[in-house]
Amino acid sequence: MAKLELQLTVTVAWWLRAYVWWLNLRHRITGHRPSIGRAIWLVERGIKAKVE
Repeated sequence: MAKLELQLTVTVAWWLRAYVWWLNLRHRITGHRPSIGRAIWLVERGIKAKVE
């Protein structure tokens, strides 16, 4: 059980790191301050666009 929890923690940490890296990259390219709310909105819009 502990092994599964460790694996999950590592996975979540990896995704968070990748997300932060992506926000920083986008911030450098666009010059906009990264906003989590806007990022979530963009993801939702992307999902809706794929569904339609």
